[in-house]
Amino acid sequence: EETAMTDMPLPVPAAAPPAGAGEMTHALLCTAPPQVEPALRDRLCDGFLHVLQAAYPGEAFAPGAEGPGLELRIVSATKAGLSLQLVWTDAAGRRTAGPVEAVSSMDRPLSDSMQQSLFQRALAATPMP
Repeated sequence: EETAMTDMPLPVPAAAPPAGAGEMTHALLCTAPPQVEPALRDRLCDGFLHVLQAAYPGEAFAPGAEGPGLELRIVSATKAGLSLQLVWTDAAGRRTAGPVEAVSSMDRPLSDSMQQSLFQRALAATPMP
């Protein structure tokens, strides 16, 4: 006795692409106003890149690359405070800007863990489209 299943073709699972094949590289641009020292901007950008790669392990991000990707806008940065905004740009040029996220430690320097927490909060508020 045949069942209805024998008349239906079985789905064929898609073959997994070789490692690295088809992986899209997203641009990562870090911008800051002139009052933020370039060395601080670069350090914040490096720290953000580590958090970004952990959040999206299957994606590749290239600092300074052209094209669709993510802009880390450093709105302000001091020893005791940091505010930033993430803006994603897709292949069609559409921009998705998240809210400005901020952290302040009042009278002591920001710790690395405080910065990482801010980066994670910004990514959660503005996920990859």
